[in-house]
Amino acid sequence: MYEPIINLELTPDLIKNMFPKVETMVKNVFRKEYKNGDVDFGKNLLIVRVANSFIKNFLNREIKFIKELQKNEDKIFIKLLEKDLDSNISLNEIPDIKLIGKIDRIDRVGDTLRIIDYKTGRTEQKELTIKEWENLIYDTKHDKAFQLLTYAYIFQNSKLKTSDAVESGIISFRNLSSGFLKVKTPDSESITTKELDEFEIILKNLIEEILDKEIPFTQTDEVDNCEYCAFKSICYR
Repeated sequence: MYEPIINLELTPDLIKNMFPKVETMVKNVFRKEYKNGDVDFGKNLLIVRVANSFIKNFLNREIKFIKELQKNEDKIFIKLLEKDLDSNISLNEIPDIKLIGKIDRIDRVGDTLRIIDYKTGRTEQKELTIKEWENLIYDTKHDKAFQLLTYAYIFQNSKLKTSDAVESGIISFRNLSSGFLKVKTPDSESITTKELDEFEIILKNLIEEILDKEIPFTQTDEVDNCEYCAFKSICYR
């Protein structure tokens, strides 16, 4: 629904025009992805209705946000959607390691570029607030912050890099009232060159540890991390 209005100023009317398309579009996507499943009754129908509700709630929140911007004479533009980006990072022994990410949305609000990841699950600001850089490695609750900083790092090391202020954050469909939840580092609420330099140190240390043949892969001591792991049947967790 947003693709036809990339680079146009978002207005409440443009968003309102999306509402009549929601249910048909959602049903078409479900039928395409679940070719052997009927989405007109039972559990599948309930899932479709939940998706419709999520999207309509999001669009209502978007209208409210745009109106708030207009009061301050600010504007918002969608720049990119579901964009595949990549960049390289170099270690001493390995000159080029490719980092790849698909960014759900990049928009511009005033003079700030926002790198946005949508989450269907609930996200809280405390998960994205980093008090110490080392916490990115040792505290699993910051996994979303790590993802967002990686996206910002890839973006700013790609051909699309910008000198404008950059924020990286999440819009949670289960926590829409909180709006855009952005990464906050120990020193800043935006992603500056200084923040990316700090993150690069963390990232390089992590990659070096992963590639170190003297450090074996072992089961995590945090059993809760295994709940949704695709490989838990192999290690019998």
